[in-house]
Amino acid sequence: MSDQCQITRRQVDIYVEFDGNSDMYQRRGRSDPEMSWSAWRTIDDLRRRLFIVSVGSASEKFKAAVFADVEALVPDADARDIVRNLVEKDIRAQSAKA
Repeated sequence: MSDQCQITRRQVDIYVEFDGNSDMYQRRGRSDPEMSWSAWRTIDDLRRRLFIVSVGSASEKFKAAVFADVEALVPDADARDIVRNLVEKDIRAQSAKA
């Protein structure tokens, strides 16, 4: 993903407030100056790739790349934990559908 950027705790909080739903965020009618579309897409991408790793569908090379990206793109440890918690929620939701 070429337009990845470093993610702040505030950006993760905004993303979580809208449960990652960019349509809901946009319909709010006023964007937060701290949230860019690049940040939103980066969080979406990390969430998607962490999901793949967490369900065991990733090679060791892919897993290492994802973990390195998470560390590099989300420098705040609390923000990283929040993103990981989103992935755990996604896994629980998928398991409930099965």
